[in-house]
Amino acid sequence: MLKTLSLTFFRNFEKRVFEFQGGLNIIKGKNGSGKTNLLESIAYLSFPRSFRGVLDSDLVMWGQDFFRIEGLYQDDVEHLINCFYSSNDRIKKIHVDEKKVDKLSKLFFLFPTLVSTDRDQDIVDGPPEKRRSLFDKLISLVDMHYYRTISDYRKAIENKNVLLKEKRQEEVKYWNREIEKLSTYIINKRTEFLKEIAMTYDLKSGVLLKGKKADIRYFKKIDIEEGILDSKLEEELEFGFSIYGPHRDRFEFYVEGRPAKSAASEAEKRMMLLSLYFAFMERFERDKDKKPVLILDEPLSILDDERIEVLLGQLESQVFITTPRWDLQYEANLIEL
Repeated sequence: MLKTLSLTFFRNFEKRVFEFQGGLNIIKGKNGSGKTNLLESIAYLSFPRSFRGVLDSDLVMWGQDFFRIEGLYQDDVEHLINCFYSSNDRIKKIHVDEKKVDKLSKLFFLFPTLVSTDRDQDIVDGPPEKRRSLFDKLISLVDMHYYRTISDYRKAIENKNVLLKEKRQEEVKYWNREIEKLSTYIINKRTEFLKEIAMTYDLKSGVLLKGKKADIRYFKKIDIEEGILDSKLEEELEFGFSIYGPHRDRFEFYVEGRPAKSAASEAEKRMMLLSLYFAFMERFERDKDKKPVLILDEPLSILDDERIEVLLGQLESQVFITTPRWDLQYEANLIEL
């Protein structure tokens, strides 16, 4: 759990220290008070980029030239995570327990977080790469080998694309062999992951969607077998880049047997994604004996009272929720901005 957070010149926070509890933390405030900024800083300790997609320089308070985020996170032991960014020289420095961190992925595994915002429908509705990225992140959190394999696969695709543009066919064939090996593992792990969470996802989504049936489906661009990519070489040479493999596969959300993109409401899309998170958290806990921290930006605004009650009843880990008002009778650590 995240115990304390210290912010210096981050967004609208000049200097501020926050204390949190292990269960429900409610961040209450008017629009523009910095509720989402606070969530953004928490998530930054796990994945040092803004979940809003802005540059680090945009996170520095106006008129200042740096920001610092410092969080005390307790796992089996306490860890002090320090993130510093200077807009003058555009340098980011990350330290854990006063030791420099060279690979940012270390934070990802040390302090895992899941973020849900009002843009969740973009994951359901948006291009396939958004859903692939999400599932690759989730699977990586429970399988370090998958994380390394995905990294190797992306590098292999980059190398292959360079060779395709240069029409170097024999060298492309070499990378095709490597990509086929990596692809087989990736596809198997994606398929296995969906099977592992299917029952829990069915239960969680059934509750949050008031009995509607939801599921997640995985569509492969091509069945990988030895030599299959060579058989597509002429086509890929014409395009000038790789168009077959797991980087072109799709995950899709369905509700009542229909694509959620068109059949689900905005509130239902958010509930479907939260159901995925809840199912994943149970899967994660089986391996790691802990749950990721859940960060929810104003999830109550689009829900009716009944669904709010149901959602709050599903929360079991450390959770951060922003809201402009809070009058529910739930035990929570209330932070007013």
